Amino acid sequence: MQSNINIKNLYESYNQHKQVRYLCWILAIAIVFGFILILNVLTPMIADDYWYSFTLGKDTNTRVSSFSDIIGSQIAHYYWWGGRSIVHCIVQVLLLLPPFVADVLNSSVFIAYIALIYYLIKGRGKHSLGMFLLIFFSVWFLQPSIGDTILWMTGSGNYLWGTVLILLFIIPYRFYEGKPQDTKRSYVHSVLFFIYGIIAGWTNENTGGAMIVLSILFIYLFKIHRWDIPKWSVTGVIGAIIGYLFMLLAPGNMVRAGESMPFDIQVFVFRFIMHSSDLVYFCGIIIIIYILLFFLSDYKSINPLKMPLLQQISLIFIIAMFASVYAMVLSPAFPPRAWFGSITFLIIGVGTIFYSLQDILPNFSCIRNICTILAGIAFLFSTYDALKDMNICHTTMKDREVFIREAKLNNESEIKVKRFRSYTKFTHSEDRTATRALSTYYDIKIEFEN
Repeated sequence: MQSNINIKNLYESYNQHKQVRYLCWILAIAIVFGFILILNVLTPMIADDYWYSFTLGKDTNTRVSSFSDIIGSQIAHYYWWGGRSIVHCIVQVLLLLPPFVADVLNSSVFIAYIALIYYLIKGRGKHSLGMFLLIFFSVWFLQPSIGDTILWMTGSGNYLWGTVLILLFIIPYRFYEGKPQDTKRSYVHSVLFFIYGIIAGWTNENTGGAMIVLSILFIYLFKIHRWDIPKWSVTGVIGAIIGYLFMLLAPGNMVRAGESMPFDIQVFVFRFIMHSSDLVYFCGIIIIIYILLFFLSDYKSINPLKMPLLQQISLIFIIAMFASVYAMVLSPAFPPRAWFGSITFLIIGVGTIFYSLQDILPNFSCIRNICTILAGIAFLFSTYDALKDMNICHTTMKDREVFIREAKLNNESEIKVKRFRSYTKFTHSEDRTATRALSTYYDIKIEFEN
């Protein structure tokens, strides 16, 4: 009985005192940041990190030492490997920085990622610490490859940083309310958003394409509500399409495409079925929850044109999720890490509907708090596997460095080391082909043990 009173008093104190709310927010963000920073510090250089530490192109044995080296590398990369120039530029910048500085930056961008999802869900609505924490827990449990997309530096640059650029692009569409803008300011915003659209579109194939779908659907939403369509929204889409085409039409993509199987109707059907199966595996339960929440919300019509605004916005993100999944039918592979953007859009779509229930369900805050507490308890149990796997990876790489250093002191020309294989979603496994990059990085021939 006493504990119930204490909990009630704490909740009332949180609601009534602004200083208490600020303190709780600061504490929550600091804990999440600190936890992710620990995981970043424990995550060593691995696989492609070694490769991108060197200049790409003619002289692949020279370490990257300046931003001009990175620009030259990305020009070469564009012609012989792929078009993700923006995110790979970020990767090489991170690898050029001192490791701890890169880890702090990466952890900060993760907080920005959670914050952007939070603002895309709530829009101009009331703040909710419980919602913020639920988003973090959703990312933790729903993203199928945390190590590959958030902690591994090469993967983080490609997926976490790239998705943050995309979410930043979407924010103005989400917050627009149809208010007319000053003409001079409108033209400045249009030019700036056109430039930023090129950057955001030039990030990732499936998520970037879905971003373009999202922005076009938002413009259509403005038209439905008879709002003035702002110039920046149109120039932003144009810029995004240009950036997206720069990425897709990279000569390096054509080189790699030549190494894969030919694309025909049978391949299309096979990939469609496989992606649908993966969609059920990764997102099936969450999609069912979304449907239930959808009908619990301010449901008035099955016609999207007559739905309340928040339902329309949530549908836009769900459509973008499906678009990002089935766009991968054109790709020869769809690894778990490539689901990062799709799961992000799903979280935003479901979160928007869930957030809208606060104006409908009388006990919504209680339901939200119970969900947050249960997710928090599950999270605490899951951290054991994460920290254990990460510590094994960290120790393996540290022991390897000692072994390599001793081998070089003994003038050995070739050594064999253990290949690290991850058993959870929190670390990145080494491919067998990683030995070439390792040999170049440590200046000794390295092979993996069988």
